[in-house]
Amino acid sequence: MAPAAIPAGLVLAALAWVWRIYALTTGIGGWLASAPITFDARQWRRRVRAAKGRTAAPGAVPLLSRGGRIPVGGTIRAIGHRWHPVFAVPDTACARHMVVVGATGSGKTNLMIRLWAGWFTATLTAARAGRGRRPLLVVLDCKGGPDARVKANRTRRLLYGAGARRVAS
Repeated sequence: MAPAAIPAGLVLAALAWVWRIYALTTGIGGWLASAPITFDARQWRRRVRAAKGRTAAPGAVPLLSRGGRIPVGGTIRAIGHRWHPVFAVPDTACARHMVVVGATGSGKTNLMIRLWAGWFTATLTAARAGRGRRPLLVVLDCKGGPDARVKANRTRRLLYGAGARRVAS
């Protein structure tokens, strides 16, 4: 029985392996129809954890990077572009109108504070190099709330650290 069972088992295993490779390359890997969705969701959660850790690490996301780009935070996924661990916005983009939309507690104010400080640093660096005038940043935060003073003090300290002479709040 063994001379017939061993080759039959090897052929069966080879066919199962060929099917598995086909299923993975075509995106239908797994026994259930939802396997690609489950895999993608698992990868997304993993990337979110990595991006949060990268953003929370001290010094991992500086105020200004090479080329006058303002690092904003960790990147989760990039579609149609080369992936970089830290997402950066050109400082010239801050000269246009922006809209920041998100749920409560998602980090909209922290993003804006980072963009203000990054833009101020980039513009001040360019002014010191003789490529423009000193920056003027005017911010009106009409939200108020219990944490408004804390955010204003944090913004003031950050802008002083970036080289601002006068900051009013």
